[in-house]
Amino acid sequence: MYSQTYRLSQDSNVRLNEAGKVLMEATVLASEAASKLDAANKILLEANRRLEEVDNVMKETKSLLSEIERQGVVNITSMAVDDMPRLYYFAGEPLLGVRLVMKVSSLSKYTVYYESSIVEISSSSMNFSGRVYGLAEFARITNAQTDLEAPIWNQETRALGTDIPQVAFWIGLRGLAFQRHGVLLLDPKENVTLVLNLKIEIIQAHTSLVMHQASLRLLCEIGPREQISLRIVA
Repeated sequence: MYSQTYRLSQDSNVRLNEAGKVLMEATVLASEAASKLDAANKILLEANRRLEEVDNVMKETKSLLSEIERQGVVNITSMAVDDMPRLYYFAGEPLLGVRLVMKVSSLSKYTVYYESSIVEISSSSMNFSGRVYGLAEFARITNAQTDLEAPIWNQETRALGTDIPQVAFWIGLRGLAFQRHGVLLLDPKENVTLVLNLKIEIIQAHTSLVMHQASLRLLCEIGPREQISLRIVA
């Protein structure tokens, strides 16, 4: 009886020792698993942080590319012409001049700069007496300028910015050129009808990038005794 009890006690101790070892191994494994899980969480957090950084960089890059694209666009939002031309003189030549006021805009949050020489006069023309002439022979055109009151007929090309949205330029019909064709522009003997076809180009300052193109048609009717009318027809 005692012997049997002793053996049972020994067996129980052995099993307890084995159970203790198993529990210890399980504890070690659980600790290793917790450590690896913690490391995995750190890796996951770091991966999420880097993904967020990449996402921010992509958003900033997209915003920058959009801004670069907007820097290459200037829009003409309106164009108006004075009803009544005025007489000017440049280098002794009489000019029947009219002012055009132009408004420009850009979607960019920064100022966009463009060249003040906005009329491509070599590509502009005039319909007169059933014929088409190059406009350069019959007209002098100023560069766009921020002074809206007085034309500067010989101003050098310079950079203008969209921070000043309203500019003006003048077209001066050259009296001597018309006189060579038998027309006294300032006091014609009969009604004279002119159609001026202007090619307008907004070119980015210091580059050759054309940011905007437009065509403008002006109808000018001149009659005896200073009967003059001028309007935009297209």
